[in-house]
Amino acid sequence: MNLNDDQIMSSNTSLHRLSLSPSTNPDLDDTDDGGEDVDEDCLDSINEIQHIIQTFGKDDCSTLSIDYYDSRRHEIMYEIINIERQFEKLKNILYEESILLIDRKLISIQNEEAPEYQHELKKLYDEMKLQLEVAKQRREIELQALDNSTKSELLSLEQTLENDKLLLYQNMHEDIQQQIDEFETLKTKAHLCANILHEIFPTDEQRQSISSNKKRFDSSESTKQNTKKRRVNGRIKTTEKDNLAIFYQLSDINVIEDWALIQTSLQESSSILDETEIDEDSDRSDNEDDTNNLVLLSKGDYFPDEAIDCDKNGV
Repeated sequence: MNLNDDQIMSSNTSLHRLSLSPSTNPDLDDTDDGGEDVDEDCLDSINEIQHIIQTFGKDDCSTLSIDYYDSRRHEIMYEIINIERQFEKLKNILYEESILLIDRKLISIQNEEAPEYQHELKKLYDEMKLQLEVAKQRREIELQALDNSTKSELLSLEQTLENDKLLLYQNMHEDIQQQIDEFETLKTKAHLCANILHEIFPTDEQRQSISSNKKRFDSSESTKQNTKKRRVNGRIKTTEKDNLAIFYQLSDINVIEDWALIQTSLQESSSILDETEIDEDSDRSDNEDDTNNLVLLSKGDYFPDEAIDCDKNGV
């Protein structure tokens, strides 16, 4: 009995192992179609063996013979070998199916038809579109900023150019005006120096005129005093003028300044003489209107000989 019990226990464990092996096999877990290809006859035989094992200990051991146990053992061993053979076939089929599935997936990926590939590709395309849009907006913003900076630089350069032109024009105008003033002063000084040189070194004509004037002034009695008469409100007014001689022992600059003062005083005196002549003409016209019936007197009554000589000497 102990031998039979050991055989029953070993067969039971082998059947249990075979029943659990498809669920624990990693190759079967990797495939989705492995459980559907199991033969129905194999499943029926496995169920029958499990039923025999479960009901084996319930019958009376005395009624069973050794031949029965041997036949049952051979049947069970045959079934176990058959199941193992079917398991190997199923394992090979599952392996081939998994390889075919992997090959089909690789081919679909290479042809860009796999759903996993298309999903990832779609994500990449979406990211690419987003990055392109961002790059486009950034490019427009950078171009606008560059355009604005260029315009601001051009505007600042134009304003700087205008300011530099204005400053240059003002500086050139001031320099030219200063040079003109310097040339004018040099011109006046040159004229004054020329006049002084003519006075110091006179020509022959000027010497003759100076000698004639000296003779005339020496012969006349009015060398120290010149009298000038003019009519003011019908009366004759005499003015006395001293003839003065100035001798210069100064530097050239002081001489030029004195000569300029002399010229201005001469111009003022000439203007005063012109005004006096105009006044005399107006007085004469008034007297002619008032004295239409009077007898015209000779020229010697109004202007004595001495006054006429003084006027001639002044001329």
